[in-house]
Amino acid sequence: MKVIVTSENEEEKEYTLVIERMRDKNSYIAGKITTENVNGEYISEVRVYRQVEKIITSIDEETNEEITKTVTELEYVTGVYTDEDGTFKIPVYNPDEDDAELLNSKYMVVVSKIAYLDYTVEDIEIKEESISDIGEYHLIAGDVVRTGEIEIDDLVRMNNRYGISINASNNGVIDANAKYDLNEDGIVDGLDRAILVRNYGELAKTVKWKNLQLLNIVSPATGSY
Repeated sequence: MKVIVTSENEEEKEYTLVIERMRDKNSYIAGKITTENVNGEYISEVRVYRQVEKIITSIDEETNEEITKTVTELEYVTGVYTDEDGTFKIPVYNPDEDDAELLNSKYMVVVSKIAYLDYTVEDIEIKEESISDIGEYHLIAGDVVRTGEIEIDDLVRMNNRYGISINASNNGVIDANAKYDLNEDGIVDGLDRAILVRNYGELAKTVKWKNLQLLNIVSPATGSY
C-alpha cells in the first residue's frame, strides 16, 4: 500500500506501507463432532491428553527377578466445547512457549456428551505449525445410565420417562431428565426411544488416529487405456 504524506511546507513524499500478519506458530488438533440435536447445535466436550510412556520396574515375588515394563499414562492438557456446528480447533503446542518434548509426544482426544457413548482417538501426532485433523464423527446416543454400553437399563430408564417435557435450565441447574431427550427437542418421546433402539448394543469406541492428509493423497487412476 502506498501512502502520500504532505509536510507543513507542502512537500509531498510517498511511502510504501507494508502490513505483516502475525504468523501462527501453534500446532492444533481439530475435527468435527455431530450429535442427534434437531437444531444442528452439536455441542459436546472435547478433552486432550498427552500420552506419556513410563518405564516401571518391579520384583517378581516368586523368582526374585526384576521385571521391567512400559506403561502409558495420560497427562491432561486442555478441554473445550465444540462450536455449535460441531467443529473444534485446539492449540496444543507453541514453539515460543512450550518444550519441544510436547511436539514429539502423542496425544489422545476424548469426546463426550451426557447420554452419549464416549469417542476416543489415540496416538495423535502433531507437527510444528500444522493441524492434526481427527475428521468428522457422529456421536452415538443412548447411554443414559453411563456404562459405556447401550443396553437394557438404558431402555428401561427411557421408557419410564416417556412423555416427560424438559424444563429449560434455571440459574444453571439443568433438568435431571434432559439426558433422556436425545434429540433435544424438549420432550422425551418416540423419537428419542427410536434413537436408543437403533443404537442398542453399541459400545464406547476407541480408534487409532489416521493422518488424513496422507490418506487424501490422490491415488493413480485405474482402468483401461
